[in-house]
Amino acid sequence: MAAYFDVNMLCLLLLIFSLNFVSSFDDEFEGLQSLPVDHSFQSSPDSAFTRRGNIIIRSFKMNKAHFSPAGQLTPQEKEVLKSAAGRNDFYRIKIPVRPVSSAHEEESHNYVSTFILACQLYESGLSDLLTLNVDQSGEVVGVTMSSTVGQCMDVTMPDDAISNWNTTIEIVQTVAGPLPETQLYIDKLKREEHDKQKGQQGDNRSFFAKYWMYIVPFVIVLMLASNSDPQGGGGGGGR
Repeated sequence: MAAYFDVNMLCLLLLIFSLNFVSSFDDEFEGLQSLPVDHSFQSSPDSAFTRRGNIIIRSFKMNKAHFSPAGQLTPQEKEVLKSAAGRNDFYRIKIPVRPVSSAHEEESHNYVSTFILACQLYESGLSDLLTLNVDQSGEVVGVTMSSTVGQCMDVTMPDDAISNWNTTIEIVQTVAGPLPETQLYIDKLKREEHDKQKGQQGDNRSFFAKYWMYIVPFVIVLMLASNSDPQGGGGGGGR
């Protein structure tokens, strides 16, 4: 009996372990996806964007993603960044709303974008945080960028400090809220409107039609009272 119990317990533990393993495997490997990140060191509308790198997403649910840079900043890009920081210009990025397969890259015409002060990126030594807001289907609905430097202090950074990207990726998946009960709300409005119109309509009945339940009992009481009066007694008798 004990051996039979031990075998059943072992099978149950193996089943639980396999289910947990499959679940964690599915969550971890939802499908390797890539989001190209383009950037610009100028805020003018006609400024060109170049490839900064790619956001590699392993799991939206488990918030597993990292940034893969296209390379170090070139000497020309460093000078452009320094110049933008000196004149308090903006540093901008844009990301397509839909991830592309890691095997091949597809062009997307829909982007989300954000910006920070170029001096914040410059004085942080290229350290920033990119937060992706995605919906239930995995489509990017927004992106925000922040730096470890909150206020620029007009600090001069050495060239080797602005060579390599130190980027953290965070994924925030939106949760669908409850849908409004439209039909119930419409019915409620109709009932309220009906009650309001009914209250505004005047009562055109006659006085007797309105208050007959009070008048009739009163009349009956008067009739009964008059019929029940005692008859007057006769005068004194003669001797």
